[in-house]
Amino acid sequence: MSGRITVYVDDKQLSLYRGMSVRHALTLEQIRMVESGSAEVRNSYGHVVGLDGALSDGQRLTFHGKNKEGTCFSKLQDTKKDK
Repeated sequence: MSGRITVYVDDKQLSLYRGMSVRHALTLEQIRMVESGSAEVRNSYGHVVGLDGALSDGQRLTFHGKNKEGTCFSKLQDTKKDK
């Protein structure tokens, strides 16, 4: 068993050490947005996960910003709409 796991954030592959949390998979800007309440992170089942949530090998996360009304949007979804 390797000491590293692979996780995906908005389809971007990341290699992290076992035991790292969701916070470690995000950029500083994304972390600040989640902490301020202007964004959230969801797992592949659509459930909101916290910054201190555990990661597992192969896990897929999506980053969702929120507009002024509190409705979530995903940069990934917005990109796919344009195509």
